[in-house]
Amino acid sequence: KKKKKKKKKKEERSKRLARKVMKRRARELLAAYNSKHARALGNNKQVQPVLPLVTARLDRGQPKRTPNLWESCLKFRECKRREKLEAARRNAQVERARRIAKIVARSQGRPIINIVQERINKRMAEHSMQKLELFRELIQKTIGARSEAVDTPLFDDEEAGSLAGSLSGSLGDHGVIEVVGPAGERLSEHELERVNNALDEDADGEEVLAENATTKLYRTQLLCLRDGLWLNDEVMNFKFDMLNEQHSAGGARKVWVWNTHFYVKLMDHQEKGGSKCYTYSNVRRWTKRKKLDIFQLDRVVVPVHEGVHWTCAVVDFVAKRIDYFDSMHIENPACTDALAQWVQDESLDKKGVHFALDDWTIGMVESAPSQDNSFDCGVFAVLFAQAAATGARIDFDHRHIPYFRRKLVLELLDHSKA
Repeated sequence: KKKKKKKKKKEERSKRLARKVMKRRARELLAAYNSKHARALGNNKQVQPVLPLVTARLDRGQPKRTPNLWESCLKFRECKRREKLEAARRNAQVERARRIAKIVARSQGRPIINIVQERINKRMAEHSMQKLELFRELIQKTIGARSEAVDTPLFDDEEAGSLAGSLSGSLGDHGVIEVVGPAGERLSEHELERVNNALDEDADGEEVLAENATTKLYRTQLLCLRDGLWLNDEVMNFKFDMLNEQHSAGGARKVWVWNTHFYVKLMDHQEKGGSKCYTYSNVRRWTKRKKLDIFQLDRVVVPVHEGVHWTCAVVDFVAKRIDYFDSMHIENPACTDALAQWVQDESLDKKGVHFALDDWTIGMVESAPSQDNSFDCGVFAVLFAQAAATGARIDFDHRHIPYFRRKLVLELLDHSKA
């Protein structure tokens, strides 16, 4: 009898242990299913009722049937999810057919594709204007903060998140692109093929496509010249170096184009409170290093970067002007005042005399062309700088930016060959 009781207790202990193991296994399966299929189901709570069923089976001593029950529950819920998706797809098809029938009824004999394209163009235009106004608001806040030396964040976390999402959505809002210059000029098939090869994302990104005495441009850096992307400072500075080389080759230099770091350093002084303001000492030695006497030049071109926006300023000693070119047409008196102060400080430091600006004209150029999106400001800044450096007339507008993007790629590639 003692042996029978001992054997019976051992069997009951084994069954209890088996039930504990199966319960733990069921919970592990539930956790794995939640982590793997939570996004597909949309709500983890849909799986929770399965656990009592599994544990009830285990408590009744039926561990062998539990895995089958578990799998059947999961399959059942997966089937329900697929049925809902299929129903939603059928409803969408019915709604689309209803809309097409409505368009056909109102078409009055016109081709349906023309009506649909008109509606798409109208919505894209409205959407682009909303993005442009949002981008303009961001630039105004940035410039206002710089002018008032504000040290607090421009946006809270919620505003910054919604703004970033809206702006990132606007980068791909361009449709069919016409590549044509201001005078109707077009690129040849061979030139377009060279541009496409240079901007191929699948090609070797570490290949050097342009090079001068101090800088190399890799394919990954040139990809910013694709339509709908912001220009980076590496490409812009390389172009500005090309402009300086062109003006130094013909004898006495008459124009100098600063790189994108000049204005950043000019306005990058950190006070005790952390705010930024004008400080001449940051750039005091820059002209000496470049062996420049700005008062012997005709013009000094200064690229300006205000957080998310590229502009260009020109100090013209011949016309006695400080012009500010902005494709968004936003006033920036902090920039023009800083450059005017820089000219006076440069005169006092290098020549020991005060430079009078009483008869100078300082302000924004109202006749500058405007951009119609939130990503072409860098190209406009480069074109403004090129026109100021060469003395060419500004005869382009936003329709010609795709042409100048590709033209800039060809100039960089040809400069590498030279």
